[in-house]
Amino acid sequence: VDTFRAVMAGIHGDVAFSRVEALKKVELFSGFDEAVLSRIAHALIPVRYRKGDYVGRKGECQSNFFIIQDGAVLLHNVGEGDAQHTDVKLGPGNCFGEESLSSGAHQRYDITALTDTVTALIMSKEHFEHRLGRLQDLLDTTNLANSLKSIPIFSKSEFWAHEFLDMAKKASVQTFKTKQVIAQAGKPIAPCLYVIRSGAIQITCEKKGTVNTFVSGDYFNDGLLKHNSAEGQLISSATIEVIEDAKVSVLSQEVIMSVVGSISRLGNPLPPISAKLDRNLKLDDLKKERVLGLGAFGKVWLVQCKNTGAIYALKTVYKKQIIRNKLYNHIMMEKNIMASVNHPFIINLITTFQDVRSLYFVTNFIQGGELFSVIHKPNSDGVNNDAARFYAANVIESLSHLHKRNICYRDLKPENVLIDKDGYCILIDMGFAKVVLDKTLTMCGTPEYLSPELVLHKGHNRGADDWAFGVLVYEIIVGQSPFYRPGTNQQSLLRRIVACAYAFPDKDLHGIEVVDDAKDLITGLLTRNPQQRLGSFANGDDDIKNHPWFGGIFNSDDLVNKKFQAPWKPNIKDEKDASNFDDYSHEEDEMYVSYPDELSAEQQQLFAEF
Repeated sequence: VDTFRAVMAGIHGDVAFSRVEALKKVELFSGFDEAVLSRIAHALIPVRYRKGDYVGRKGECQSNFFIIQDGAVLLHNVGEGDAQHTDVKLGPGNCFGEESLSSGAHQRYDITALTDTVTALIMSKEHFEHRLGRLQDLLDTTNLANSLKSIPIFSKSEFWAHEFLDMAKKASVQTFKTKQVIAQAGKPIAPCLYVIRSGAIQITCEKKGTVNTFVSGDYFNDGLLKHNSAEGQLISSATIEVIEDAKVSVLSQEVIMSVVGSISRLGNPLPPISAKLDRNLKLDDLKKERVLGLGAFGKVWLVQCKNTGAIYALKTVYKKQIIRNKLYNHIMMEKNIMASVNHPFIINLITTFQDVRSLYFVTNFIQGGELFSVIHKPNSDGVNNDAARFYAANVIESLSHLHKRNICYRDLKPENVLIDKDGYCILIDMGFAKVVLDKTLTMCGTPEYLSPELVLHKGHNRGADDWAFGVLVYEIIVGQSPFYRPGTNQQSLLRRIVACAYAFPDKDLHGIEVVDDAKDLITGLLTRNPQQRLGSFANGDDDIKNHPWFGGIFNSDDLVNKKFQAPWKPNIKDEKDASNFDDYSHEEDEMYVSYPDELSAEQQQLFAEF
């Protein structure tokens, strides 16, 4: 892989140049967090100019935002008549033209390349909107999210960053005319938060004898958000009247609940990651029944709690192996990610233990075996279109949950998706998962599922998961991965991935039908340029979920609530039935890997926070 990467990679650019740091200097972007700035940075397109070239001419429609990466340009002929200004020289890291992203303003100065070569990073309004949506919408969403963080009932809630953004995106924008009454004292009122964007609103409480005026930037009715509908209809204690035409962001209790789950989270801090774990369960409480699987650093056991009879899977990881491979930070990240996610389609971490030799992960036991076995049967490979759509919807739902939390999964393959007793898919094995705000350079994953940017070591983010999802959808339908060929070696496999060289089978010739919508989805996902890949645009994974192939599966919560009939349900005799897994009974006598030396106190300290 390394040799191939060295041959193919070429120059990766931006070695000592931080696009994000340059963007932070732009006043227009001052409210954006690192994640948004990173998305802007990676959407920039490199261009090159020679000395004397006009980068932009005065009076022309301003079409691009620029960051100078290398070299220098001169802004001259600035202003008109007596209002002309001094020429300005700009060098690496300087930006200009940001107003072009929100309007078609005319250039107010000439821009000329000063040095022999000028390299710039540019973005047009059209490209920005394709990747991130309208700038004004992004600014409004970011501003509202930041406003929510300053409101006590929200600031004390310590919601995740993506939850603030999701609430801001889902808030409605309403306009009210002067003298319009929003609520009347003694009449029913909906539990909604109002954040004023422009205008003025007056709240009069006759009983208290108070009159308060709220203007742009103010908020009101936050005290109503924790109302319990079981207590009956909410009655307004005050009259709310518009005294100057107003535009208001309205965040309903219903929208808040759709994002954060329970209204009880309002005003309460996030519990620590460890709070999810069951600390009452002890290692000695678990009786080993059989080995379910083997890993590079340990085994997975089927276990039963002696006290309650509950069935779990117990993953053992040998500390010595972790130390030898310098993976202690890696194993801590795996534990923390598993403990921080909670989704019906992602393996649930019950608790963790450790002793002098091993680390232990206790998870729920998923009994239906691997998705791989559903795709690859003894006499056939691949499944029909309806089944493929169901399994793919399961997987993108779990990936999307991770991506919203800035977690890249990085090891998607059929072997890492299990089928539960209801026939639904459960994503397992967070061993390669990583929190990534920008890009990461770590090489990991299964060769057939690697994205071009991973192969070329260009740095990757969640777009690598979207590529792998495209490979998975292809394999679910066709029965083999798109870049596999019989007898292929790894180097030729990776060359085909980088060249994006694959084809769909012919129905008449191969007897395999890939419907047009499925082809379109796969083609969008298997796009060589990660910036142009489906899932990387303004709507993120929602663009994948809303693709016509899924036929509206995600229009409701029916999928996560398991209201769809699964294509196949495993035949399970009882809660200990592990017949859908390979037989590892020959491994059950070996309780531990034998190591000649014990861990030192210093080595044990590496696992103190596990």
